[in-house]
Amino acid sequence: MERLDVKELATRLNNGQPPRVWSLLVTVFGELAQDETAQLSGETLRQFMEIVGIKPEATRVALHRLRKDGWLSSQKDGRKSNYFLTKKGRDESIKASPRIYSETALADKAWLVMQNVGEPVGAQKEPGVWITGHLRITGVQPDEQDALVIEMGQSNDLPDWMRARLCDASLLEQSQALANTLRDLDYWLADEPKLDEFHREVLRVLVVHSWRRIALKVPSLPDNLFLKPWSGPDCRRLVAQIRKRLS
Repeated sequence: MERLDVKELATRLNNGQPPRVWSLLVTVFGELAQDETAQLSGETLRQFMEIVGIKPEATRVALHRLRKDGWLSSQKDGRKSNYFLTKKGRDESIKASPRIYSETALADKAWLVMQNVGEPVGAQKEPGVWITGHLRITGVQPDEQDALVIEMGQSNDLPDWMRARLCDASLLEQSQALANTLRDLDYWLADEPKLDEFHREVLRVLVVHSWRRIALKVPSLPDNLFLKPWSGPDCRRLVAQIRKRLS
């Protein structure tokens, strides 16, 4: 990375696509304004999104959507507006934080659970990934009394066809591409380029957002269960390292 082009970097971090405006705004508030008293001005948000290459009209539409969905609220400050997370938005941001910011997988154990195949398929509300209508793999210790439960060891003893059901192939490839981009960015930042505070905040949010869009789609299971090229461990490590550089 020879120079900083925030718009180009945002696209690269987002797997070649421009970020969805409303989703990026959710990350902005989760990263910068999760505290109950924190607010962001409309002007700050406009400047932030314009650096990323998002037009003011698109930002206004996304803010309206998040207010309508109950994620954000706003209050007037003269002719200006300040935005902040509602209780719903704050609670959901806090709930998602461990998946986004943890430097290790949220589960270090997994169980194979088979329910009675003679019974009708239920609503499948139990945590985990359902391999068939009666078989699932979960990172939460099950408490079903009428089920076959096998704790899985650290060795990768699942067949590939079963592991392939745990995570979509495109998501695996996205994690590898993101890890490569984060390595390039981390290497560039190691030279301590001169960045003003605003650009440091923008970069930090973009990095968190790039991992968030993967982390929230991946089941909470030990990393060794996923097929290659799963690069979750590298992504977590690099996100934490880059956030420290930019803090």
